Amino acid sequence: MAKQWFASFGRARERGVKMKIRMVIPVIAAVWMVLSSASARAENDLGAASALPQFETERVIAPREGAPEVTSEGFPEKTKEAQLPKVGDQLLFRIKGASTPGLQAVSDSKQESLEDQGWAIVEVKPLANEPDLTVAVIPLKAGKVIFPSLALQDPSGKVVGRTAPVSVEISSAISSSDPKPDQPEDVQPPAGLQFPFWIVILAGILGLILVVLLSYCLYRGIKEHLRRRKKPEKILSEDEIALSDFLKLHELGLLEKGEFKRHYFRISEILKKYIGGRYQFDALESTTGEMLETLRSRKSSAVIASESVISDISFLFEKLDLVKFTDHIPEMEESSQILGKAKEFVVATRRVPVILNSSGLNSLGVENHAHK
Repeated sequence: MAKQWFASFGRARERGVKMKIRMVIPVIAAVWMVLSSASARAENDLGAASALPQFETERVIAPREGAPEVTSEGFPEKTKEAQLPKVGDQLLFRIKGASTPGLQAVSDSKQESLEDQGWAIVEVKPLANEPDLTVAVIPLKAGKVIFPSLALQDPSGKVVGRTAPVSVEISSAISSSDPKPDQPEDVQPPAGLQFPFWIVILAGILGLILVVLLSYCLYRGIKEHLRRRKKPEKILSEDEIALSDFLKLHELGLLEKGEFKRHYFRISEILKKYIGGRYQFDALESTTGEMLETLRSRKSSAVIASESVISDISFLFEKLDLVKFTDHIPEMEESSQILGKAKEFVVATRRVPVILNSSGLNSLGVENHAHK
């Protein structure tokens, strides 16, 4: 019984080993095919890379301001050190023969970036009046460094060539006499600056202008305040205005100058203005007939002109209109008399001032009606 069990176990084990062998063989074949394909691609890439043209690269040493274009060969050590580029300076590399329009220079290393290699590309374009491509870069590390190979791509992104690496010596931006080259400089306190004198002058001028403006505003305010505090001017009555105008007319001396019409017209204007104010209607714009008609028709008005007043007005304006509207030239004595009669009319017909006593009643009685 035991022999039969061992025989069965042995046969099963043989079948399992055969199955494993059958499964491993396809896996080994697949791996071999993948490795063969990768090796072929690598060989093709290597062949393609070796088939790409390599462009010579040279550094363009731009002359410093005020100095001729020089290199460091044949100079003493101090001069060489002074001529060496420093970390952070911008360097130019010309790619000889790379004159195809639209070429771009990019890092050729897939494992390490250009910054990790100690370089930073600033600009890629041809210099003025030069067909070759020029790469502007900034070194990030000091010492004898290698400007690495760059891949040249056409506008479609296809690599059409590579640049040759260039060895460059870069000096440190830190001075050799710095006692602590590995430590940054301390922050300096703010530096004092001289206050600009022109600002003082400008501030003084503006201050003076402001003082002048404030003084002027104060003066205007005080003047306005005093003007308001003044007593109101006395309002003249119509008879006072008329007598004052007659006095001014006499001072003009129109009769002595022979200007009779002007003299008579002025007497007429003064009288009409007085009559309109005294009897409360617009007499100045009325003709003589209209004025007399208005005075005769005012039967229910508070201010009524009597027949004698209307008669005096008619007499005065008859004399005035004769000279105003005709060629009549009056005698000198007659002209003087007409001015006097006009004054007498105003004095005779003017309103008597109303004076109120303590009880508010008219102490002189009612208004004078003698010439109404």
